[in-house]
Amino acid sequence: MLRFTLTLGLLGTLAAASQAGTLVPSGEAITTSVQREQVDTVEPFYRAYLTTDAEKFAFLMPDKYRLGGDPAHGKLLLENMEKGGMISFTFMRSSDSDPAETGRDAYRQLLASRYPKAKFVGEFSTSAGGHSGDGFEFQWVAPNGLVEKTRAVYLHTNAGLLELISTRSATNAPEAQNSLDEIIHTFAASASANGQLVVHHIARSN
Repeated sequence: MLRFTLTLGLLGTLAAASQAGTLVPSGEAITTSVQREQVDTVEPFYRAYLTTDAEKFAFLMPDKYRLGGDPAHGKLLLENMEKGGMISFTFMRSSDSDPAETGRDAYRQLLASRYPKAKFVGEFSTSAGGHSGDGFEFQWVAPNGLVEKTRAVYLHTNAGLLELISTRSATNAPEAQNSLDEIIHTFAASASANGQLVVHHIARSN
């Protein structure tokens, strides 16, 4: 039931974007691959690679998460099948020829339009792969009455505005937050290295 509720919430997030100001999903195709890190550990580490026409990205996959979604239409979803956590990736663009309004106020309004009764509990600045961004934390009540906690991060990249949204039940929110933090901290982008994607792999143990 929890996983079903979260899925509806994320699908609603993507569908509602076209109704919130001028920021909408770009729909640009993303090529993806997942490769195991060449290091001997009890539990294997995997790194996801994303390629768009404008930029390449990579990050370590959080433990127990799997990569899915609809990359052919620019929508990725990392899902924890054991605990129900979900992290969505969506590249955004302007809905018309004029540049979309961006910045913390615009992102807050975008989220508020998707979650009308959400209570914002935190805002922060962040960066990943050489790209700066803004983040938000808020909570809302799902149709089944459960309190959900969501963290949203917006990064300015050469491929467009990248929206990352992590949602979990309030009781499991710390684990979801740690998973998104791991992605942010290991995020690499080709624009920050003169077009070359430089990945710092996990060191082999002697």
